[in-house]
Amino acid sequence: MKVCIQDYIRKCDSCASRKPVLKQSSRAPLGNYNVGAPMERIAIDILGPLPKTRQGNRYCLVLTDCFSKWTDAYGIPDQEAATVAKIFVNEFVCKFGTPLQIHTDQGANFESKIFKGMCELLCIDKTRSTSFHPQSNGCVERFNRTLTNMLSMYCAKDQAVWDEYLPQVLLAYRSSVHSTTGFTPNFLTFGREVTLPLQAIIPMPSPAQDYATCKEDFVIDLQNRLQTVHELARKNLKNKVQYQKKYYDVKSKKRMFKVGQLVWLNDPTRKIGVCSKLSAKWKGPYIITKCMDDTTYIVKKTAKQMAKAYHVNRLPCK
Repeated sequence: MKVCIQDYIRKCDSCASRKPVLKQSSRAPLGNYNVGAPMERIAIDILGPLPKTRQGNRYCLVLTDCFSKWTDAYGIPDQEAATVAKIFVNEFVCKFGTPLQIHTDQGANFESKIFKGMCELLCIDKTRSTSFHPQSNGCVERFNRTLTNMLSMYCAKDQAVWDEYLPQVLLAYRSSVHSTTGFTPNFLTFGREVTLPLQAIIPMPSPAQDYATCKEDFVIDLQNRLQTVHELARKNLKNKVQYQKKYYDVKSKKRMFKVGQLVWLNDPTRKIGVCSKLSAKWKGPYIITKCMDDTTYIVKKTAKQMAKAYHVNRLPCK
């Protein structure tokens, strides 16, 4: 009887939906995505809601170049798709040109017909992260933390002016050497360092090398420098990614699911009027319908339900 009771409890969906994560549901190994040139892949995210400013801004649209780590941020009053698309085109594309690829989360504004239509019009390949897995958009997500930390130093007395300090904060970030590439975002993007306010007062010492004496020599010299620097940046990016993956994968375990296998789905969403402490932590069981890669699977609960993509970290075995 004891064996029968244990087997019955082990197969009970209601009990399993409240169980903690087991060893077999440990996180998956770290995935890599290599970029090789500025403005090849842009990561976009929206930071907020933040305190409403005097200009009426409550959100911050953040864009990060995955290669050079060049970052731009714009205060916006709302996160509607039309607002995001307008700022992206007028403030970013008109200054730096059209990127080859855009990576976003699954926010309604990024998944809207307006934003997708803009990407099709500009011939931009749009990719997205899986739901509730911000690690796949870690380039811009990590900068959000840096940006909030820097803004908090300026807005300690008055938080309603955070959008007024964005240009100064971004100037400091772009002119600092990035730990991943080994160069400043300014240098990887423009091929030179910008003159900071202090340097305008106290000029930096002139370099020992002679400057080009004609326009043709200057152009050739600039191209050679950019080529050399970009090669070094690509090498540094590759080494940094391998270093991060090595230590991230120490506590990771590669798991493979088969089509037709039953799994649970971790659902951290909260419903209004429902106590999260008394709610089930896992939903399902769901069935695997397709394997997109080692970390992404298409699952659905019923035959009539629309299938969705989820990261393997949200799918413990049933």
